[in-house]
Amino acid sequence: MDVYVKLVGPGEAIRLTQNPADDIVPRWSPDGRWIAFFRTRPKTITADLMLIPALGGAERKIGEVALRSLSPWLTWTPDSQWLAALEYTAGKEPAIGLISIQTGQRRTLITPKEPVGLMLFYPAFSADGRFVAYVQGRDLHVVA
Repeated sequence: MDVYVKLVGPGEAIRLTQNPADDIVPRWSPDGRWIAFFRTRPKTITADLMLIPALGGAERKIGEVALRSLSPWLTWTPDSQWLAALEYTAGKEPAIGLISIQTGQRRTLITPKEPVGLMLFYPAFSADGRFVAYVQGRDLHVVA
């Protein structure tokens, strides 16, 4: 599985990736310059977080993430500078973390609310970046 881009109108899709590993969950940056995606690692629960220019070019690895859910997710911040993904550390509750596309720096954005043990999913940022909504278990939460 690779990442392709299809320009609106006639013409063929542009193949952006050609690695033999599966490239999944592509996400456009809000500014349209980048596509972030996961490159899976066979027989592991981790994947490389990759970034590639939207119309092709050199890809680069930003970091590694755990793919702990059946439907992995990836979300951009409105300024196109950070990616939100599941942050999983053995012995700790999974959290939602941010990864800088410039430096790979990580920081925890959201830790689980009570009751712990329920997975966190699908963060969504407000257009101005001041709020983030996410799901824990079956409950929707919004934080500033």
